[in-house]
Amino acid sequence: EELLYAVLGWVGPPELCQCALVCRAFRALANDYTLWRGFYKRRWKTCDLHLFCIEGRTWKQIYAQRHRIEKQQLEEKDLNSSYSSEAQRYCAYGDIIRHKVTDTTPGPEASELLIAAAEEYASALVLQPDHYAALNNLGLGLTHYAKLAQCPYPEQIFHLACKQYETALMHMDGSKEIVLRHWADTLHYFAKKQKQKDEADRLLAISCEKYELATVIKPTYATALDYWGLALHNRAKLREGRAEADAFFRLAYEKYEAAHQLTPSVDEFLLCHWAATLHDHAKTKDKEEAEVLLHASREKYAAAFEANKQDEFIIRQWGDVLRDIARMKEGEEADSWFEQAYVKYEAAIQIKPRYNICLNNWGLALSNQAKTKEGAEAERLFSEACNKLSAAVAIEPSDDIALNNWALALSFHGSIKHGDAADAMFEDSYRKYEHALALKPDDKIVACNWAMTLIAQAKKKTGGPREALLDESERRLQLLAAAEDTWSYFCMARLCSVRNRETECREWLLKIQDKDYLIRAGKSQMA
Repeated sequence: EELLYAVLGWVGPPELCQCALVCRAFRALANDYTLWRGFYKRRWKTCDLHLFCIEGRTWKQIYAQRHRIEKQQLEEKDLNSSYSSEAQRYCAYGDIIRHKVTDTTPGPEASELLIAAAEEYASALVLQPDHYAALNNLGLGLTHYAKLAQCPYPEQIFHLACKQYETALMHMDGSKEIVLRHWADTLHYFAKKQKQKDEADRLLAISCEKYELATVIKPTYATALDYWGLALHNRAKLREGRAEADAFFRLAYEKYEAAHQLTPSVDEFLLCHWAATLHDHAKTKDKEEAEVLLHASREKYAAAFEANKQDEFIIRQWGDVLRDIARMKEGEEADSWFEQAYVKYEAAIQIKPRYNICLNNWGLALSNQAKTKEGAEAERLFSEACNKLSAAVAIEPSDDIALNNWALALSFHGSIKHGDAADAMFEDSYRKYEHALALKPDDKIVACNWAMTLIAQAKKKTGGPREALLDESERRLQLLAAAEDTWSYFCMARLCSVRNRETECREWLLKIQDKDYLIRAGKSQMA
């Protein structure tokens, strides 16, 4: 067996596959992982795939996968093109494969392509460790891979991507601003994925430093200024105090304005980022200031739309702003703004029929409008809202946000019904909350909304059933309050108000140290 194993080590992959057909003994030896790992390393110079690949694959499968992808993706290219070096050839192959991945590429396929591209770059770096283009592009590929649901270790891949950018900068003489911006983009993306605010803010701060360095090297780097503004926007959203948030929002506007001055043509991405920042800033303001910011945001989205009338994202975001303007109005004026929002949502769905986020926000807008109506009109709007939210969940069953909003719509719908019909709505609402929390167990907003829905149902009851629902709501809110969740303090105050415990109500409100939080809480649906 040892002699046969040694002989098989001298044949190539095609011959080894033929040997596997001889008998069971030959097949066992021909599938040996050390043989295929050796083939892999001899052909592609590296065996670092364990850093990127999905667990559970044999080296034979890994070899076959990369061979297939390289053959499929490169067969239309001139493989005999002259390259300055073997490392440059591997880097070029990696670029070809990586650029095959688009926003519409299915996750498993995208995962395979990005793994293959990463290994091409890794092969280039085995031959030339200071190949900064391969290092930078490997960082880009790893970042893209870490965003996929199929990535088993996103945090590790994120750190590995940052290491590539850092190493690339060490070997570069010029054009460092590009790598710095890519590094900043990676930090920016993973900051938004952090559960802890402090860690998110730390990563965003480092991201801003990289954007700043990029613009110091190249003051006319409009893209870096644009994304620097977006990072500042996200830092503003993490601030608790209004004054501190305002400072970051103002800095973001400065970056957008500077980028705009450097852009000769209309940049819809810049305008969209600027509009989104204005929209989020409005959420921290009182009515008059908020309305000014919302209209400024609406104008930016309108300008972005003129630059690209087929971008469903711009159209949907525009609809969100119109919805929020409608929420600040009353009567026919509010209805007019809501209708304008629905026109935008419908237009976005025409471009992208399976746009679950748009359906979610459309349902949310319908629910908002329904709360301003009575009788049959309220019934109709709540039913339409639930239909849109149901469609959003049908497209993406793991959409915990749509499930939460669906539960809220059912809760509000139940509040205008009576008897068994109301109870059925509330029970359906609880099932949606349960599903949302199964997907995201630590979502305190969903947990608070569930408790508030129990209060809403209790208000339609008397005696024992009423007290039982209020007791269950209080039990849930006490658990959240013990975890020092500020929103739960507001909900506890609401519960105490319903139970006529005025002193406790005031005490819970006083626990909210940031008074601006009450303004933001007042904008939430349950408030």
